[in-house]
Amino acid sequence: MVPTFRTVWIAVLITNIGGWIASVATAWLMTSLDPSPLMVSMVSAATNLPLFFFALPAGALADIVDRRQLLILAQVFMLVLTLILLALTMSGLILPASLLALIFLIEAGTAFETPAYLAVLPRLPGTNCNKRWLSMGPASTSRASWGRRWAARPSACLA
Repeated sequence: MVPTFRTVWIAVLITNIGGWIASVATAWLMTSLDPSPLMVSMVSAATNLPLFFFALPAGALADIVDRRQLLILAQVFMLVLTLILLALTMSGLILPASLLALIFLIEAGTAFETPAYLAVLPRLPGTNCNKRWLSMGPASTSRASWGRRWAARPSACLA
């Protein structure tokens, strides 16, 4: 049986890579829809503003409601919006404003998901390797962004 940590760590690694690919793809899509520097920079704003606006309310909500339900709801919300973005893009009906709105809403889902995920994270392994395990969370981001397979030797929690 694969340890819980390894499964979550690999999932987060893949999710981070997918998020960065989506970030580049949406900026690229905006350059084909409206190549003005303002509109291309609005993609970055639409990506980052939801976390700024919703981090505190999302953290409070994660403390009040069932975190598992919040994670599932946020994931389904983001999936539906991503499928809408895909359908609009593939059909050629996507507009700069709709792209920005969809990016903002998808990232709002991420803003609501993140506090619940971070609150659940320390409880997952259930073993003595909690400190080592928690320090490996950022390693998935580091490895994905830098491509350094050698950067951190997997702890005993990965075995």
